[in-house]
Amino acid sequence: MAWRLTLNNLMVEELHTWIDSLLLSKPTTRFERDFADGTLVAEVIRYYFPDLIDIHNYISSSASKQKKDNWFTLKRKVFTRLGFDVPEAIITDICNAKLGAVDIFLYNLRIKIDKQLESRTNTQKRHLASTEQTVFPLTAVNQKHKGEPRFSTRSNVTSKSNNNLNNKWVHQSDFNELKQQCLRQQQQLGLLLTKTHSLEHFVQLVDKRINEFSPAIVDKRHTKHSDILVKKQQKK
Repeated sequence: MAWRLTLNNLMVEELHTWIDSLLLSKPTTRFERDFADGTLVAEVIRYYFPDLIDIHNYISSSASKQKKDNWFTLKRKVFTRLGFDVPEAIITDICNAKLGAVDIFLYNLRIKIDKQLESRTNTQKRHLASTEQTVFPLTAVNQKHKGEPRFSTRSNVTSKSNNNLNNKWVHQSDFNELKQQCLRQQQQLGLLLTKTHSLEHFVQLVDKRINEFSPAIVDKRHTKHSDILVKKQQKK
């Protein structure tokens, strides 16, 4: 990993564009502040590897201790599984919102994510290639076991169910594809739920502020109306 480097404006802009393309729970306006507690880093990794992240382990906070707790949880439970060695000095700089530190981290994280995705894809291809060589129709299975004694009613039910699947092929690739679709849908659902909770919290804050300002607004309108009446009476 390249931790001692200077990113030019184009590289930083590309990083920001990449982050903006992800479905994060809150918009990023200032990277040094937004990524300081590590929660958005967890969301970025979960976007690509939902099996690595339990989002409840990471608590949004402005307290230094909680920030470091989040980061060292990431380092212990996630970064090690990705083979991603992040220096403690970098983590400290990010927690302290040091200018440019999070950009260097995200630059290296993106490289690691791309390598992991490529590695997983190659592994899946090799696995599918090996399983597809052993795929055969269920009719062959039925013929192989034809004539074998049936020991119970449960076996008869199973046999009848198998007969309904005649001439169909069982592909490991189909199963893997469905599994990946389920993971992607779970990931999208989790992100939508997180966004919903954030919006609900935002609405609550807005309502609270409205309730705080409403009496002052009403009082100001009443005072203004009274001043107008006084001026009219003075003119008379």
